[in-house]
Amino acid sequence: MKNFTLAQRARARQIAEIMRELGDDCTEHRLIRRGVTRAELDTLGEAATERANADAVRQAA
Repeated sequence: MKNFTLAQRARARQIAEIMRELGDDCTEHRLIRRGVTRAELDTLGEAATERANADAVRQAA
């Protein structure tokens, strides 16, 4: 994972929570409607996706 600032890590966590809430209906357009910018998706999207997946696995265990 890239080195992010504290604020970026916090925002990635927020985006990951939104992704988990949306579940299978999570699309770029739905994320944008929930207040995530395209720039945030470009910068933090991969990290947020990894976190959302890790959280889902942790919860399932």
